[in-house]
Amino acid sequence: MGGGTLQGPLKVTLPEANAKARDLVFEGTLETRGVEVSALTAPSRTLTGRLDASTTLSARINPKAGATAVTDALRSQTRFTVNNAVLQGVDLAKAVATVGLSRGGSTALDTLAGQVSTRGQLIELTNLVASSGVLAATGEVTVAPNKALSGRVRVDVTRGAGGDVVGVPLVVGGTLDDPSVSLSRSALLGAAIGTALMPGVGTGAGANLGDRLGEGLKDLFGK
Repeated sequence: MGGGTLQGPLKVTLPEANAKARDLVFEGTLETRGVEVSALTAPSRTLTGRLDASTTLSARINPKAGATAVTDALRSQTRFTVNNAVLQGVDLAKAVATVGLSRGGSTALDTLAGQVSTRGQLIELTNLVASSGVLAATGEVTVAPNKALSGRVRVDVTRGAGGDVVGVPLVVGGTLDDPSVSLSRSALLGAAIGTALMPGVGTGAGANLGDRLGEGLKDLFGK
């Protein structure tokens, strides 16, 4: 599959004859090696690269239910690494440089790793870690059943001979086919203040401070 392999045992347990519940129990463990990611997400090509992953999955399935009910019942947990990954539709380095909305472009990554949990058609990516040269990113993203994206990432870029690190917190939005990243309102305000006080270096620092203050206020007031 996709130039690589997807292997592992899948087991279906039938209900006992006198059991009240007539559900089938579906379980499996899969090892993915060297599979092109876009072969699994076609027709979407938001992410390309070679996938290595370990997956456990399970479901309780009513034999009389339709295909949609089977999809909704499935649960899975995956640890993954994508080598030579390219994120299409978002330029993270540009997003840091402009400290603003970024659509279009691409981001080449040496490595992208993390965890994926699925509950039916809901997909949650957590503990994301990406790196490429002077760029590093961490965060979490949720993909809704309608392909809408939500989440947060922090992008750190090493600049200059002194090795100074500029870090910017970004909000993930858009859809799986048309992703976008932007500053939160609090981070945007902090960036503006930081630029006014300390042009250049103050922009990223201000965005981080503004973002932390915004999160603190939400925790304080429960909003």
